[in-house]
Amino acid sequence: MAAAAPQPTETTNYGSLQLKETRRGKVYVGELSAEFLRIPPPQQPMGGHMPVSQQQMYAHPQAMVTSHRLTVTVIEAKLNKGYGMTKMDPYCRLRVGHGIFETPTATSGGKTPYWGKTWSSVVNRDLKSIEVEVFDERAFSTDSRIAWGRVVLSQDVKKGKSEDDWWPLSGKLGDEKEGMIHLQITMKKEQRPAYPQFMMPQMMMQAPSYVIPPGIQIGGMTPAPRPQPPPVTEEDVRQMKEMFPNTDNDVIKTVLDASGGNKDAAINSLLTMQ
Repeated sequence: MAAAAPQPTETTNYGSLQLKETRRGKVYVGELSAEFLRIPPPQQPMGGHMPVSQQQMYAHPQAMVTSHRLTVTVIEAKLNKGYGMTKMDPYCRLRVGHGIFETPTATSGGKTPYWGKTWSSVVNRDLKSIEVEVFDERAFSTDSRIAWGRVVLSQDVKKGKSEDDWWPLSGKLGDEKEGMIHLQITMKKEQRPAYPQFMMPQMMMQAPSYVIPPGIQIGGMTPAPRPQPPPVTEEDVRQMKEMFPNTDNDVIKTVLDASGGNKDAAINSLLTMQ
């Protein structure tokens, strides 16, 4: 039987391929080009004019900006008084601008809790201070704020030097009489790429709305009623008043009601109102 004549080699955009007959049919065999499966660069439209957004994307792909990164390590605290019937379970909360960071709870830490946790984020170079709060975690009631203070960022920190020191805490015992907190603070400049922000075209589709008449069951089950948030108490307002002494009680209660009783959300809202 005469051997089948070799098929001619065909050169395509995918490389030099040769058509061969196999048990599964005809297939192309050969070496693929280096450009195979690569996404081609965007083609310029007619006239050579590229949209402004694409021009910004490809004109300066390596543009860099200088930012300031603040790193805070919450090491430990020494409190002058214990509150409650049992040994306290303290945790620390940092407020840096509009950001909030919380350490894990130092279970049975009492008056000498140790955390050793680090928080780091890009901040505004004009940042002047950070706020520190120490809470006692409660199992069956609202966590109690037992100490607080403000840490002013020194010029040495803003110049890139690390500061490791103890700062006073205020509380029920008086201003700067509740104890001390041990922090390590560093602010450094860093270079990061500055890519322009682009708004990609999106198609918004409104989902169909369905109204279920009262008493109608779906799938044999009646929809469960939505739980109502707990009412705002005078104790909640008092705790918030300690943090925002210059804010009226009515304003605090209104913000708490709008936040559904969520104190963290209410605190963020009140901070934006300052």
